[in-house]
Amino acid sequence: MLLPLALQAQQAHTPAPYTLHEQVREVLLDVTVTDAHGHPVTGLPESDFHISDDGHPQKIDTFVEHQGPDMAPFAPKPVAGDSSNAFLAHPPPALNVLLIDTTTMTTFDQMDLNQRLIHFVHQLPAGQSLAIFARLGPIIVQLQGLTANHNLLLAAIHKAIPRFRPQDYARETDFDALKQMAFYLRQYPGRKNLLWFNGGSNLFLFPHPDIGTLPDLEKMRPIFDNLESERIAVYPIDVRGIRSVLRSNNQQQIQLMRKQAGRTGGRAIVNSNDLASQTLQIVKNSGSFYTLTYKPDDIRRDKHWHAIHIKLPGHYTLHYRQGYFDDGHLDGNHTASSSSLKLAANGGPLASPDEHSQPILFAARAIPGKLALQTDPVQGGDAPKNRPKHGEQAYTVHFALPASAFHLHRIDAHHASIQLGAAILAFNQYSDPVSHRVQQSTLTINTDPLRKLPDARFPFDELIYLPKGDDYLYLAVWDTTTGRMGTLNIPLKVTRH
Repeated sequence: MLLPLALQAQQAHTPAPYTLHEQVREVLLDVTVTDAHGHPVTGLPESDFHISDDGHPQKIDTFVEHQGPDMAPFAPKPVAGDSSNAFLAHPPPALNVLLIDTTTMTTFDQMDLNQRLIHFVHQLPAGQSLAIFARLGPIIVQLQGLTANHNLLLAAIHKAIPRFRPQDYARETDFDALKQMAFYLRQYPGRKNLLWFNGGSNLFLFPHPDIGTLPDLEKMRPIFDNLESERIAVYPIDVRGIRSVLRSNNQQQIQLMRKQAGRTGGRAIVNSNDLASQTLQIVKNSGSFYTLTYKPDDIRRDKHWHAIHIKLPGHYTLHYRQGYFDDGHLDGNHTASSSSLKLAANGGPLASPDEHSQPILFAARAIPGKLALQTDPVQGGDAPKNRPKHGEQAYTVHFALPASAFHLHRIDAHHASIQLGAAILAFNQYSDPVSHRVQQSTLTINTDPLRKLPDARFPFDELIYLPKGDDYLYLAVWDTTTGRMGTLNIPLKVTRH
């Protein structure tokens, strides 16, 4: 099918490099430094930082300081009704993500947290952007993409809480949550601060024959590998507040939360009734940190845990990832994700990135009804049902995709084909999967407009049937030739047409 290119072009830009092929192990550390009052310390020279790796002094290869408030990223204004991931073209140095995990919260704690988060949002500086995710069941969903709009943030919070706790909540472990968040955040470059509101680790809520002590490091190795690769700092926040008596399982929960924070460069907020102000301080200071890299000299790939220690002159508080596993997951010919951006000696990004690993920036909207589709797949996929089930409504998901992000297979002087995959995963308000659509297509486009509008977009549509209520769509598109991918989350209120 011949597709006309949409006469919409974004302002040309040079994407920031996201990846680099490395032949040796390079350790990247994001370090926050605060004074006795919790204020960020800026202006420290490289010579003040002394790093040891398993007790061995290390030479700093690259050093850069990030300063200033972490304000809303620049992004082209989307067409009304569209959702877009265009902010990834100009992201801030650090992203702040709230995860509201109700699986271990009592109703009382949720109501209390709701009031604290309302106060927190009202105190945010103008332009301070956040994204909000929620774990309401087995699957984490994004309730609100990165925004500085207070009304949108509050609406997302009110969608998340209060909720009835699922009956099988004890099965949803901390490990599952961290794995899912690492997957969701992998497309975001730079440092990510995961502020994880929960009612304590569910690993110690009930007696379990396999868990009598803290999980050992070997069991947690794959998770910490992922968090390191994606530069995710975990900030576990216990919403239960101050407790006069700590039972043994409560103490184990706190130990695990502190371990999760220490191993990733975050900080645990536990046994405190001052959640709002402490969270606000983390967010306000998130744009001020130092990024260092070094190459350890005793890499053996024996899965050994390397302890990292950083010293500074003066009385400061430092937070950074306390170590890494020597298992080869970020050395050799490994291609780091977009999050593992390497820095040159002057603090800038290194040249010659693999652009195929950059996310595809696109827009999409969900339109009620079964519209005339603007695409015709000629390869396999999951065909949509001919008729919806009782209570389901038909929606057409309209994608606007940049032709420049896909490999063009030349047909003749005026035409080329694009081979793409697209998926829609739909979840209901309880985070249960309710529908999905996956297909691969080969599309033919007229390349003449590309010579004048290299950032022009072409349309691509998919039909899906959704149950009524609050649904959440996870969209993914990828180039089946290069593997380049982009993702987008859309919250949707499904009503009868």
